Amino acid sequence: MINGVERVSTGLDISFNNHVINKLLQSFNWVISHDEDFKTPYALNNVNDFSDTGFLNLTYDITRDSNIYNSFVELNVLADLIFNTVIKKQQRYKFTNIVVQRYLWNYYNRSSNGVPHIDSEKDNIGSIVYYLNTCDAFTILDNNKFKCVMGDSIVFNSKLIHQGSGPTVSRRKYCLNILFSYENVVY
Repeated sequence: MINGVERVSTGLDISFNNHVINKLLQSFNWVISHDEDFKTPYALNNVNDFSDTGFLNLTYDITRDSNIYNSFVELNVLADLIFNTVIKKQQRYKFTNIVVQRYLWNYYNRSSNGVPHIDSEKDNIGSIVYYLNTCDAFTILDNNKFKCVMGDSIVFNSKLIHQGSGPTVSRRKYCLNILFSYENVVY
């Protein structure tokens, strides 16, 4: 099981990230975030308790029909590139038998604020949050604030409580949340 958090600088540049953002802006799959759908004890029980927790664009989920991947093949190819770059560049963990479980794109504006949640209750599941733009928003994880810096990511155990914040001065925040399973991890 992953212990701790690792920040990873991928080296993916502004032209790559802007290309991804442009593809996301053309996507028709955005929905209002419903963190209660993750069925975690940390999510809100009443949808009336929050207003804007951001927007989600699910382009791949291993538990769903494979047609979802084919419908968003270009975004998923870009997500594959991001995922493989993060795994290659991170230095804290050596994973065996990695399988991507989910690609979930996030958009936050100034009025968005995520709720504390976990990504998975299962063992041997890791999370990656990859930042597509630099802004004054954060991912709050384990009482630490990780600033959104374009091309950076954080890798952590999916059981850790975390939440995204929207920007306060910047206009928007784009990120990719990746879930992956692994057989073993070596430190």
